[in-house]
Amino acid sequence: MRLVRAFGKENILICTSNKEKKNTLKNIAKKLNIKIFFGEDLNIFKRLIDASKKHNIDHIVRVTGDNPLTDTETLKKMIKFYSNNKIDFMYTSSLFPGLKSEIISVKALKKCYSLSIDPNSSEYLTYFFLRKNLFKLKCFKEKRISNKEKKLSITIDQKSDFIKLKNLIKKNKSNIYITRKNIIKNLKVKKNKINNIKKIPIKTKYYDARLKTDPKNFRYINLEEFYL
Repeated sequence: MRLVRAFGKENILICTSNKEKKNTLKNIAKKLNIKIFFGEDLNIFKRLIDASKKHNIDHIVRVTGDNPLTDTETLKKMIKFYSNNKIDFMYTSSLFPGLKSEIISVKALKKCYSLSIDPNSSEYLTYFFLRKNLFKLKCFKEKRISNKEKKLSITIDQKSDFIKLKNLIKKNKSNIYITRKNIIKNLKVKKNKINNIKKIPIKTKYYDARLKTDPKNFRYINLEEFYL
């Protein structure tokens, strides 16, 4: 509903796995009067490409389901910048988990898909695109409201995260349109620094984000190179 309010129902598409409970999601789409697409389960590349083909889409704003409070004001700025520049993949650095979004050219998405070694690892889509030699990338740097943001997260990975989200919205008088400023004000800081990762492995037991063009000794993505 936050996205519908900010961008209009005609611009929203639920793009999900064909293994999801279709009746529940169809009812949500019907209630909000928005489009819905059921595609590949693990291969997110193909799911997005198939959805773009069906709905005649050239560019995709990707908002994942675990980011329920995506910051729409920052996203509007990103879309404006993206629209005025030739970019393959646009992302953010200064927003904390749960607020972020990405913008992707479908043409670049197809290229990334064709070069991927394991398309079924494309849940980690961002990792595949972080190649300056192959894609025109842009990290949109939003100004931080507070240094507190470095230790915050509102992404939904576990039941405890969902409870935290419910409590946050409740504090905001059950208003799901809570602003980033109020999220920061009401969200408790985690004891450990969760947003201080400097490099990530390109392959683990959980995913393989390598491309066919990667050097043989390529083992890690240095995030400082892409986010700072």
